[in-house]
Amino acid sequence: PEAQLIDALAEKYNVVWTIAAGNQGPTLQSLGSPATASQSIAVGASVADWDRFHATDDTLHGMHGNVLPDSAKAQNPHAIANFSSRGPSGDRLIKPDITAPGAYVVSVEASTGGEVHAGDAAVNNNYSSDPNYAVLSGTSMAAPSAAGAAALVIDGYHKATGNNPAYYVLKAAMANTADANTFEGPITGLISSIKANDLGMDPESLFPSRNDGEVGVTGVGAGRVNVPNAVLASSAGVVAYTPRVRNSDGLLTINAWQPSWSLQDVAPGESRSQHFILRGGPNLPQNANVTFAVESGPEASGIQAAPASWFSLPASATAVPGSPAGGFDVSLNVPGGNIAPGQYTANIIATADLGGGNVEHLRIPVSFFVPMTTGSTITGPIWASDTTDYSIVGFENPEGQIYSDWSMVPMRVPTSAAGTSLTFNVWDQANTSTMDVFVFDNSGLEVDSTVDEPLHAVPAGAALQPTSKDAPGTVSIKVVKPGATLGFGEVHAGDVVWLVLSDTKPKNPAQFETYNLSVS
Repeated sequence: PEAQLIDALAEKYNVVWTIAAGNQGPTLQSLGSPATASQSIAVGASVADWDRFHATDDTLHGMHGNVLPDSAKAQNPHAIANFSSRGPSGDRLIKPDITAPGAYVVSVEASTGGEVHAGDAAVNNNYSSDPNYAVLSGTSMAAPSAAGAAALVIDGYHKATGNNPAYYVLKAAMANTADANTFEGPITGLISSIKANDLGMDPESLFPSRNDGEVGVTGVGAGRVNVPNAVLASSAGVVAYTPRVRNSDGLLTINAWQPSWSLQDVAPGESRSQHFILRGGPNLPQNANVTFAVESGPEASGIQAAPASWFSLPASATAVPGSPAGGFDVSLNVPGGNIAPGQYTANIIATADLGGGNVEHLRIPVSFFVPMTTGSTITGPIWASDTTDYSIVGFENPEGQIYSDWSMVPMRVPTSAAGTSLTFNVWDQANTSTMDVFVFDNSGLEVDSTVDEPLHAVPAGAALQPTSKDAPGTVSIKVVKPGATLGFGEVHAGDVVWLVLSDTKPKNPAQFETYNLSVS
């Protein structure tokens, strides 16, 4: 409901909403509502450039410098805080949309309120002894940073054109021109800062990085916001976004007005296409010729990089000054054969010739899922920093953390399966950890899962035993005829179900483990 309200307000009042993605990273699918709102700008937390390249004692805040591998420094990449929540959203949208500064942000402090005071005390007032100032890290710091960036873009657009941009044009300008090439850095919070500063614990062990290499679409969306480039793109350059589409209730669909392309299940041998609007800014000096390419990878562990050969793009397109008349069509063609199921991402890179030797590069992230089939087994990496608590207090432990990836893959229920059952088995490759699988229908409602209430209700997973091939976590769902009334644990033949994996009780927290999932 929060996300739906944000979407309605954005369109009705032309409001740009920047919303914190959440601080449950680096686990996948840990971004929460209302950042899931399709018409919002969901914001992840980036790290200050200065802190990336300096030893701890030389950083701006005296905390945890050199957050990038030495091998990456020559590439001049950006950094993302490893606590920053990752996508995709539950309805498979690319989220976050962008990142903005959100690590060790110093600002004025209220005279009351214990949490911020505690944050300063946790680092021995390292940032300032002035009680009127304090420091915090989080996507709640990144979201107002992105709001400030959006205000600058609006102001620049108004000064250049005399008007204000539509919210979706502003979002597209910020996302299209964001800087990618991002690594992870260990940034500590309240409790972990105490452990790092007073107990001498390594920040990397407190907030371990998910990837040694670059973070992809699931972590940063289009990348870190770049205000000057966004001002240029919106007013005197080119932006790209999907057309307006409404559902039967007259509401915008989740894929309307998006500077990205999110798809759901695309089976081997199938194709999908999408039209993108190319909007020339009011001050674009002339028609702009736009050419296209596909950037494949890098991506987070467990996510596949879609090969460029799977995409069909036009040789060129034209953007017209002050008009959304220009556009282009892109096709995704998943080849037939033995294509591994799971999530795939890529980036469409559009290059616009603005005239006078000026060139603009636009980034359009793409994400889609290849479904698995019955009678098959898939294997993949899954990450968990601790036991995920499915106790009677809820689906999150008392500290409110999400400890496990929600790695997901779709499956199409065979049309011939009516009157039968589908059985899902999940286990740990090493036979030492507890794996679970949840079955959801295409609208996001749970059909059933391997979660056993008596055993899973014991806090911290104390009663759970490792799952193995000989003793897997098992759940069966009944397949009924299309149109039949559904009960719990039932699906229609021909439906799409989503299988969501959890490393519920890892043997080796903060290390990748390997799940196996079979469907029969």
